[in-house]
Amino acid sequence: MFQIKHSDDQIHVNLLCWLACLIVFFIEIFLRKKLTLIKEYLKKESVALARFIGFPLVMVVAGLFSYIFFVSGTNVGTFEVVISAVLIAVNIISMFLLQESLVKDEKLRLSEIQIESKQNQLQAFRDMKSLYELQGRKLHDYKKQLSVVQEMIKNGDVDAAIEFTEQLTKSIAIETSEINVGHPVI
Repeated sequence: MFQIKHSDDQIHVNLLCWLACLIVFFIEIFLRKKLTLIKEYLKKESVALARFIGFPLVMVVAGLFSYIFFVSGTNVGTFEVVISAVLIAVNIISMFLLQESLVKDEKLRLSEIQIESKQNQLQAFRDMKSLYELQGRKLHDYKKQLSVVQEMIKNGDVDAAIEFTEQLTKSIAIETSEINVGHPVI
């Protein structure tokens, strides 16, 4: 049926070699355009690259082994040609499947980073809210203490008001050293 005969003619051998090189060249161009993640993984660590090309590399080795195993002398039958073509096709398809899996992994990693970032923002907002509540309570206490000082002065008890303000000043100094709001003015 479909038989490829081996030729000892050097012109035919050179022509087949050039044809094989041309096919490999076109496959490489095709894969470079379609598999953009290969460039990114070439820049990363070698473990990720080995994981990415491990299965296709095994398929190529299996294809070469089957070619060597099935080629008998001068005749290459239909079965051997089909097996080689199927192994090459499986190799190319596996590259696309691996790229899809890598894209999904990258999207998953980015979504995890976004979730973590949003959780950090929420925690910062909660911390800021609790700090503002604490400052509001202290401001309320200071207003009450100022109204006490005002009443003492109205009643003519100036010495008690001065002593009370000195105690307030000391307690305020202690409290402000304990509260760090992260603002350079305070």
